[in-house]
Amino acid sequence: MINELLDMAKIEAGRMEVNLEPTSISDVLEGLSGIMRPQAKSKNITLTLAMASTMPTVLTDPGKLQQILYNFLSNAIKFTPQDSEIVIRSQLLHTNTQQQSVKLSIQDNGPGIPEDMLDMVFEKFRQVDATHTREHAGTGLGLAICRELSELLHGTLSVQSTPGEGATFAVELPITFASETPEPLMPS
Repeated sequence: MINELLDMAKIEAGRMEVNLEPTSISDVLEGLSGIMRPQAKSKNITLTLAMASTMPTVLTDPGKLQQILYNFLSNAIKFTPQDSEIVIRSQLLHTNTQQQSVKLSIQDNGPGIPEDMLDMVFEKFRQVDATHTREHAGTGLGLAICRELSELLHGTLSVQSTPGEGATFAVELPITFASETPEPLMPS
């Protein structure tokens, strides 16, 4: 909780640093899966990696990307019932002839999110279950931090959900290949 508050304070003050380096998307996803597998196993949840056959090494901040995906996967494990599956997926998207992007998503089969709450999930201190009897603890900052981090990386977040069927959280990042010189990333 303290780390989330500190991260949000840095972001709001424009002091969150972005450290670009060549990053293997496959390594990030495999590492994340390895870190979270024990937590998933405690609920008998299977983590499935569905990676694109060809995924380039891209220039991004691997720590920020890992933080976004860790938050998505941690939430998925928290809200997914026992004896279920969570899919970690990577896709290479061609938006036009000059631009490519990578989409990384976490798909669960938890309770889902009501349609009227979808626009609010990335707001600070918002939780789908805001009642005093809510089952899962949290500050309501995790997804807001993810939104800010994705913006620092020139990316976008999305969520798709059907109540009773689960949710898919995704980050889409424009590809800057490791051989290209990127524009400096500055907080917005």
